[in-house]
Amino acid sequence: MNHVDVLALKRNAGLSLANKSLVSRATGSFFTHERIGRFMNERLVPLLVQAQRQAISVADPFAGDGRLVYWLIECAVREGVRARWKISLWDNSSASLAAARQRFDLLAENTGADIEVDFVCADSFELIREHEGSFDVVVTNPPWEALKPDRRELAELTPKDRDIYVGRMRAVDRRLAQVYPHSQPTRKFAGWGTNLSRVGFEASVRLLADGGHLGIVLPSSTFADQVSTPLRHWATERLSLKCTGYFPAEARLFENVDQASMALVGTKNRTPEQQFDLHV
Repeated sequence: MNHVDVLALKRNAGLSLANKSLVSRATGSFFTHERIGRFMNERLVPLLVQAQRQAISVADPFAGDGRLVYWLIECAVREGVRARWKISLWDNSSASLAAARQRFDLLAENTGADIEVDFVCADSFELIREHEGSFDVVVTNPPWEALKPDRRELAELTPKDRDIYVGRMRAVDRRLAQVYPHSQPTRKFAGWGTNLSRVGFEASVRLLADGGHLGIVLPSSTFADQVSTPLRHWATERLSLKCTGYFPAEARLFENVDQASMALVGTKNRTPEQQFDLHV
């Protein structure tokens, strides 16, 4: 995601667009509303109660301030899950991870849970490749942004910076398409079309161990639009879907964003199998 470095310089200079920082717009980083997070975790935790694991490894590869895993542990303790928690929180923002660290400093004291937390500041899309099949639980809200230059972003850059920004974005697009082929759209326009939410969905499924559980927040279009058809087929072969929830744009659950969203809970099959066919 090194194209974002160009915009970070502008953010540090105090520039913003429509109340969204340039970096937030480019990375699609908007934090999950508590209503969505708790809805998802309240449906994920019963799967952990059934499993009765003594130790549970959890990852949020797009952790932000760590709120989703925090709510997961709170809910699990309330429902009687007594386990050792090995938690990995990844994000490309050191500021967000600093906020997560503060949040988790009090979690063990408040809940009595046995918690070990690893905070990693890195490009999660690259890090995931090293940890496929490693976690019992993945709970996350990946970035939603489409990889495509926005004229409002470009207007804030010098001609030289524009060339660097677009060139780096194309390199990121090519790399993601190679590493995460199932999340690529059925067609692209002018060479653009990769959406980080779809890539994040594929990446999160790949992080799960067989029999592991996924809770993920996505744009509702992921299970409705035509360009996501290959990803839906791939994902539903690998996941037994337990629950989905729909949150309309009118609920305004994301600051400065009017977009319908969904929460999905599922379990990774030990062998891929076609569960059902999803069509637009």
